[in-house]
Amino acid sequence: MISYGTYAEIRSDAVKAVKAPVRMRVSEAASRYVTVNAPGGYQGPYDPDLTPYMVEPMDTLAAREYEAVVFVGPARSSKTQSLVDGWYGYAVMCDPGDMGLYFPVEGNAKDYSKRRLNRLNKASDEIRAMISPRSHDDNLFSKTFRNGMLVDLLWPTSSRMAQRDMRYVVLSDYDSMPEDVDGEGEPFALALKRVQTFMSAGMCMAESSPKKEIINPKWTPTTSHEGPPAPGIMSLFNRGDRRRRYWPCIECDEYFIPTFDRLWYPEIDNIQEAAAQVQIVCPSCGCQIGPEHKTEMDANGAWVRDGLKISKGGIITGEAYGSSIASFWLHGPNARFQTWESIVLKYLQAKAEYERTGSEKALKTTVNVDQGSPYLPISRKSTRTADELISRAIEWTRGTVPEGVRYLLAKVDVQGNRFEVLVTGYGIEQESWIVDRFALHWSDRVTAAGEKEPLDPPGHQEDWTVLNALIGKEYPLGDDSGRRMAVHFVGVDSGGKKGVTTRALNWWRSLRRSGKNRNVRLIKGEGDRPNAKIPRVRETYPDSSKRKDRHSGARGDVPMLILNTNELKDALNNDLTRKEEGPGFVHLPSWLEEKYFAEIVAETRTSTGWKNIGSERNETGDLLYYGKALNLYLGVEKIDWKTPPKWAAVWDRNSHVSGAESTTKKQVKKQMNKRGFGSDDWSSRL
Repeated sequence: MISYGTYAEIRSDAVKAVKAPVRMRVSEAASRYVTVNAPGGYQGPYDPDLTPYMVEPMDTLAAREYEAVVFVGPARSSKTQSLVDGWYGYAVMCDPGDMGLYFPVEGNAKDYSKRRLNRLNKASDEIRAMISPRSHDDNLFSKTFRNGMLVDLLWPTSSRMAQRDMRYVVLSDYDSMPEDVDGEGEPFALALKRVQTFMSAGMCMAESSPKKEIINPKWTPTTSHEGPPAPGIMSLFNRGDRRRRYWPCIECDEYFIPTFDRLWYPEIDNIQEAAAQVQIVCPSCGCQIGPEHKTEMDANGAWVRDGLKISKGGIITGEAYGSSIASFWLHGPNARFQTWESIVLKYLQAKAEYERTGSEKALKTTVNVDQGSPYLPISRKSTRTADELISRAIEWTRGTVPEGVRYLLAKVDVQGNRFEVLVTGYGIEQESWIVDRFALHWSDRVTAAGEKEPLDPPGHQEDWTVLNALIGKEYPLGDDSGRRMAVHFVGVDSGGKKGVTTRALNWWRSLRRSGKNRNVRLIKGEGDRPNAKIPRVRETYPDSSKRKDRHSGARGDVPMLILNTNELKDALNNDLTRKEEGPGFVHLPSWLEEKYFAEIVAETRTSTGWKNIGSERNETGDLLYYGKALNLYLGVEKIDWKTPPKWAAVWDRNSHVSGAESTTKKQVKKQMNKRGFGSDDWSSRL
């Protein structure tokens, strides 16, 4: 049955469709028409006074002299609520036009529609009354209004960003979007094309926390407001007029930008207590300002464009940097809905994790999301050279286990005609010592003349048996006691030339048949996805019968460790740059050949991960990062070193230490002297 609208309804909708725009600021319209409905949180009219720093970015969305607004900011700053929800409410009620709301992926668009937009529509009486009464006009990814306005919820693909003319385009969480949409270009450029038809009436808006890494560690700003060189939202910010938020000091009334670096907290061991004492420091008079003044300072704050200066009393002078893009960068201390204490605490926790594990993941997250800044990896801040590593090498006898080592790991890199081997000793909190480094070149196969054949790992299965000697291989302890320590675990590369994977899998199966497989794992690096959110190490059972490549010999019966190459190499690089002995520090021996030092520094950290730009040999570097992976797999990060497992215990109680049972008087004397006892003390103990 066909239903028809009444004359009054038709006339009302027609009037809405031709009604002149309501002359009202975006922030004012949001406060009048948008009702925030956050379950468990604030519920009520949108209040611009809560986040005064969002008023200017919101109102600029209706400024015809700009083609776009770009906003860089931290989490909990109300950027989505203001720039997406608020602008949406303004467009519906004051100046209708087709709007495209773009999110990184379909799931994000669906989540926004269900959790935010539908709740906003239901809670806001005026907006709800504007929605078309036809059921098919209000669905998950599309909303139609009585005034003819159409709102689509989308995600960036070439088809969804082409052939659609829209007056308004929103790019939310921009740095989580692909840098190139199906080979068509960046999302921002494609979005500008969508609004171009509407000329000065069209507007594009991109907002995000900065999640892309700084690509040039030597960058220095050329203007007072220029942002670091990083792809994504920071790049868009630099194309705009570069507005930064300033606060007035409560003591001297001079203005400053409240960045994370301005926060002061005591350097004490208790990080929670340190964070609780946080204050912000005025760069002009040096006074320390408590968080109780945050609201007051922001209420009197100001956005200042690049090229301008702000002085006492809020007087702005100078010549502004011109652009058709209005760009804003807000820092973490500004954010209304997160405290300075929480920002500092998250940073100190992430810093402690880095110092403990060498992983920068938590540091990057808190700098991006809580501080609102792009991240420069520690691994990219300095370039190591072989000479620098050689200069810090120390002496100890090759092939002996130095004091401090609790367990040994052997790692193997597979090449076309050899196996490269590194044996490393690890102590408390992964402090490490290189114990042995060598290459295996000869197989057990012999020629007709009785000479050994060179190794051929990709071509000869029997050649892999030379690795069996590494399982449980023993090295003498460096205390002259005659005792020896056996290798605890062996990790073997399973990638490389065609045929290597099949041979590696078959070799591991042979170990299983002989009962020697328990402490051996095959490993494979996964370095082609530098920004992918993948674990540092994960164990899988590859099965080639389920893939296009059916010739690897994988049948789902052999465990393999898949490594996040870039993150593990970041952690290794950080360990190699540590200056003080302790957790993560790498002790390098003077007996190590110069070529091996060169292999450690062969790769360069780029914006897309670690690359061997000069195609130099890098086996020792790979073998070192394999050790990081094996430690993760073995759960070393979780060890309580007061009660470690037997394989990581002190030598006298270590399950891998065997040999001489007694200790000579000379050795006792040496040990007692090391501990600070005099001759009277140790002579009574002999």
